[in-house]
Amino acid sequence: MVAWRQEEPDEETWLTTREAAAIAGVERKLIGSWCYKGHLSVTLATCPANGQPRYMIAMSSLRTFVAWREEQEDRRQQTQGTWRQAQEARRQRVAARRAEEAARRAEEAARRAEEAAKDKAEKRRARARAVAVLNTVLQVYKIRRADLEGKGRALMLVEARRVAIWLLREDAGLGVTDIGRWLLRDHSTVIHHLDRYTRWPTHEETWAVGEVRRLLAGGRP
Repeated sequence: MVAWRQEEPDEETWLTTREAAAIAGVERKLIGSWCYKGHLSVTLATCPANGQPRYMIAMSSLRTFVAWREEQEDRRQQTQGTWRQAQEARRQRVAARRAEEAARRAEEAARRAEEAAKDKAEKRRARARAVAVLNTVLQVYKIRRADLEGKGRALMLVEARRVAIWLLREDAGLGVTDIGRWLLRDHSTVIHHLDRYTRWPTHEETWAVGEVRRLLAGGRP
């Protein structure tokens, strides 16, 4: 058994064997040996790249075990009369490891910020597409926004809502919940209209969908 105490972090970080080997500064097969001997905490997770299961190593257990190994090495060097050199080498290793971790965290933060910016830009584009679709539907059917969002059951209003829901899904790329928010409907109503248009589209609805798309593409009314 290895004589060290592992501290439980507030939020565990899991590493692949390649990342663990890079942080510890050893070969990957040595990481595998540590895992086999029970020195490191391991879990089985799904790889996001290929969907296959893979083993992930807890960062806290890696830090604890590496620190323990370095302490043992320092003690061995101390007995050989090189304690000061060992302490300096250990400080350098710790500083290098912290610098690597800081660089990795900065890279991860930059990646997350880039993804957040892309998501925000995509939401703005989706909103612009939704506004354009709804305004064009109102133009084609010559109705008001309140009529589209209201509870009127006139045939023309029902067709206009169905056409708007279909175009918001197919052309604007919105989900059923988002479409419901735009038209003040619950998601089950949105699903019903999508299924109705998919199964039995009327001639008027098919024409309206084509007309809206033509106007959105820059055609003249």
